[in-house]
Amino acid sequence: MILSRALQNATQSFEATPQGARAALRFSGAEFFFAGHFPSDPIVPAVVQIDIALHLASRAFGRALALREVTRAIFKRPVGPGDELEFRLAWSAAEEHLTRVKCEVRSGQHSVAELALRVA
Repeated sequence: MILSRALQNATQSFEATPQGARAALRFSGAEFFFAGHFPSDPIVPAVVQIDIALHLASRAFGRALALREVTRAIFKRPVGPGDELEFRLAWSAAEEHLTRVKCEVRSGQHSVAELALRVA
């Protein structure tokens, strides 16, 4: 719930299609997760980036999705307050009535993270 409010305030744009979604976000630095990660050099925690991808996929599907597995998570560079983040999501059917969600996080010209999730 708290992260949902932070995402709502940070989201600058959101677009969904049947194949995926795209969103632009910018955090102010006042968000709760920056307080302990790290006070002198705040960065968006990896777990928050995963939760954002799940939240955006849920928004695109129009229902809450449950994370079943993180099958890939590569974090390439830290991002912090003021950085514009672009989340690019694509999904496809997976086994056992699950959906595979792939997400690339970008900041400007740089790839920040690559995620692959299985959700229900």
